[in-house]
Amino acid sequence: MSVGTSYRLDPAVVTEELTVGYRLGHGRRRAVLEGLNLELHPRELVCVLGPNGCGKSSLLRTVAGLLPALGGRVLLGSTPIDAFDRNELARRLAVVLTDRIDPGFLTVLELVSLGRFPYTAWNGRLEEPDRRAVAEALAALGLSEFGERRIAELSDGEQQKAMIARAVAQRPRVLVLDEPTAYLDLPSRVEILQLLRERVTETAEAVLLSTHELELALRLADRLWLIDEHGGVECGLPEELVLNGAIGRAFARDELQFDLETASFRPTRPARGTVALVGDGIATLWTARALERVGFAVRVASSLGPPHTAEAALVEVYDDPTTPSGAAWRVRRTPAEAGADTRRVAADTHRCATLDQVLRTIETGRTGPADGSHAV
Repeated sequence: MSVGTSYRLDPAVVTEELTVGYRLGHGRRRAVLEGLNLELHPRELVCVLGPNGCGKSSLLRTVAGLLPALGGRVLLGSTPIDAFDRNELARRLAVVLTDRIDPGFLTVLELVSLGRFPYTAWNGRLEEPDRRAVAEALAALGLSEFGERRIAELSDGEQQKAMIARAVAQRPRVLVLDEPTAYLDLPSRVEILQLLRERVTETAEAVLLSTHELELALRLADRLWLIDEHGGVECGLPEELVLNGAIGRAFARDELQFDLETASFRPTRPARGTVALVGDGIATLWTARALERVGFAVRVASSLGPPHTAEAALVEVYDDPTTPSGAAWRVRRTPAEAGADTRRVAADTHRCATLDQVLRTIETGRTGPADGSHAV
């Protein structure tokens, strides 16, 4: 496997020839990942990516000391993780897991206050520094007005923020999160990852999290630990792992291909034909996506001329403030469909006010304009 390096000094977490997996009893074991030499640095957000079942959660639980290593070791700073007692480990490292919790009748304030357990006496009484840490954690996650709300009354996104606030209240040097955006809607997923991005920017903490949010990870992570389906791990800047093809290889499927320009995966279904596309801006981008989604290959054309006979149509996108999207489309069918008559080609140009009309015009080969009027 490839080993990640960093230009930063004094890593917060180091793994040395780490083997991750499970003890099955009777001396048997099942290794999931082997020989890992990884580093996590202060002020660094590292995302662990990989296909389902590749070992992301097992790796994070081993790094956090929740799952014993089958071989090698995990260091916090320069000290093996198993050398810390429970309270000292909790002062250095906090964990947020995917597992749903039963909060009972706890309020947000009570839950977040539990993050101060490594610092309180046997009676659990909060002193002024503890109350200040709790207040700051609530503010950091935007929960200052939620203190008296019961956890059970919150949305999934608010509950997840409360769990992260509890971990932040521990004032750890390392924050480990396993799928922190699981069960959340898209706006909440973006919000949580952006909050964690801001966290490492504003503090000296290191954040390590596993996620399936590839596009967000590529935008927000300082570094990736990328696990492939064979247990190999490649580390590096997100942009480097895109450019060297590692991202595409890790998620390779016969039916998917990674698009370098959009940093997303596209279906590799057989093309139903080619559509020439003229235009620029956001409307043109989404027009191309709509055409590709229904199975057409898209050729970017420099000008609106007669379509090639091998093409299903030529589509021009232009600004039109009278439509809901602020854009409209001219769809011109091929000379073959128009009987190779260029005058008929001009007559077969249709103005469309929506993308739905564009797709129906191309797919049905209708002879009349999609919205009742020919383009001028």
